Formats: sequence, C-alpha cells, structure tokens
Amino acid sequence: MPSQKVPAIAVILIAIGFLALSGLRSIGAGDVGVQFSRMSGVLPEELDEGWHWVIPGLVQITHYSIRSQTYTMSATIGEGVVRDADTLWVPTTEGLKVGMDLTVRYRLKPETVDQVHQKLGPDFAEKILRPSIRATLRLIVSEYGIMDVYGPKREEIQQKAETKLRERLAKDGIEIESIMLRDVFFTPEYQKSIENKQIAQQQAQQMEFVLEKEQKEAERKKIEAEGVKNATIIKAEGQAHAMEEINRMLSKNENLLQYMYIDKLADDVEVLIVPSGTGTLINPEALLKRR
Repeated sequence: MPSQKVPAIAVILIAIGFLALSGLRSIGAGDVGVQFSRMSGVLPEELDEGWHWVIPGLVQITHYSIRSQTYTMSATIGEGVVRDADTLWVPTTEGLKVGMDLTVRYRLKPETVDQVHQKLGPDFAEKILRPSIRATLRLIVSEYGIMDVYGPKREEIQQKAETKLRERLAKDGIEIESIMLRDVFFTPEYQKSIENKQIAQQQAQQMEFVLEKEQKEAERKKIEAEGVKNATIIKAEGQAHAMEEINRMLSKNENLLQYMYIDKLADDVEVLIVPSGTGTLINPEALLKRR
C-alpha cells in the first residue's frame, strides 16, 4: 500500500508545479502589465518590470509601454503611423487650407495605465491621441493667416498646440512631451497662385530696373548736352574776348592788321605791293640780304 501512495503524491506535486509555472508572467523593460480579473474586472495594481505570478485562467495581463513614443502624421508614405500619406490639413483664418507634417512625442503615465486600458484599450492612440491632435491644430491654426503658419508664427503655433494638447490629454493618462511641426504645405492651387505672384513680382522688378536704367541714361545725356552747351558758350565767350582784345590793339596801332596779314603769308615773300593808298611794306632784313 505505501508504494501505491508515492505516485499519487508525485502527480500532485507535478500538477502544483505546472500550475505554478503556468501562472508566471514576465514584464519587459519599459513596460507595465495591467491585470484583468474575470471576477472583478481591471485591477488597479499594475505589474512592474520582472516576473510575477497570477492565477492562471482567471487573470489576464495586457502589456503597455511607458517609454516615450511618437505619433507621426506625414505626407511620406510609410513614415507615419498610417501607412498611406497622412498630412494633416487644417483651415487658416482666410479659410484656406494648409497641410502639416508633424510628430507628437508622448508617454503613458505609469500610475494611470489601468485607466487607459479600462477606458480606451490598447489602441488608445487612434481613439484619443489622433482626434485630439487634429482638433487642437484645427482650433489654433484657424487664428492665423496662411503665410503666418508657413513663416514667422510657426514656432508660436507649435508651442500653443503643445500646451493645449497637454491639457486636453492629461485627464486620459497621456503625457504630451513635445510637438514638432516638421513641414508645412500649400494646396496645389495656392502654390500655383504663389508662383504666379512671384513671377509677376520678378517681371515688375525687371521693368522697374529697365525704367530706372533708361531714366539714368536720359539724365546722363542731359548732363552731357548741358556740358556741350556750356563748352560752346565758354568758347564763344573766349572768342568774343579775343576779338575785343584785337579791336583794342588795332585801335592803338593801325598797321597791326597789315602785319598780321603778311605774317600769315609764305616765308619767302620779301616784298608785298598793296593797293594804292595803303603803302608798301618791305622786309628790311630781306633787302639787306639781297645786297
């Protein structure tokens, strides 16, 4: 009889060991485990990193990461959470739409993961994070003009969205760490209008340059003409002054005009006969040489 009791004890021990092993659960680094009891629902005690034992078949464990995570919405296929192009399009104060590529960095609060599991479940990002991002950006961007979003107000919009989203999701156990607006897009129609405007501005600038160049050339010609005019006037005045001087000298010496006339003749002229009554001018030196 004693020999027949040994196998029974072994079976019981094996069963206990199997039951103990089947109830072991491992929680990885950066995770917590939320316990769900078939009898009492979600248990408030999360399981930290390491090994834990739960009642097999009665308690289920769902793993949640409490590390920093990112939720990306991007025009690049495969870059965001949604595998297709997922740019966020929101209206501006003019009623025009602007596209945004953005990344939200967030984490679950360890002390409230059980509430996230109970209210939202493992797909909490799609249920609450994505709609909150869309609603927050639509609300904030609607207060700005399209060029403000694209340029000087971009950092301001990013900070406002981060603050607003953090307040909105805190009650849901989600902590927003940062928002990064990575890129901003215009609609194809608005992009085309911008290009046309830039072309028109370039053409206007070119025309302004041509007109300015022609104006400067006209001013240069005017100055040049005035210079020629002034030079002519100065020359005329000089000639008039010279004539006055000659007349003054002639008034003092009547023979000066004859002398100037003879001086202009050829060098070999020695005797010049002039009309009667005017006298004959002889070069004395030439007469001496002929002797």
